[in-house]
Amino acid sequence: MIAAIHHAETGNALLCERAFLGALDGSCRTPIAGLARIDGDTLRFSGLILTPDGRETHGIATEGAVVDAVRLGAEAGAEIREKAGTRFFDSWQ
Repeated sequence: MIAAIHHAETGNALLCERAFLGALDGSCRTPIAGLARIDGDTLRFSGLILTPDGRETHGIATEGAVVDAVRLGAEAGAEIREKAGTRFFDSWQ
């Protein structure tokens, strides 16, 4: 029944965004932003993490094939986690 209303483009964008959040252990209480957009066979993703006070931010942008949506999101999350360092994530506690 749900297949009739499934929008594949939105589903793939959502897979990428959720993989990004998952790589960062994100929840509705963590300051993380992610947006995936699809243009033909290309997925463009941009993500951002912030400290709760907004004083420190780290952003990332990547693109690749739509079929790699989960990998792109997970790799973006891992890369931004490495760039920010473990100290950054301590501020979320």
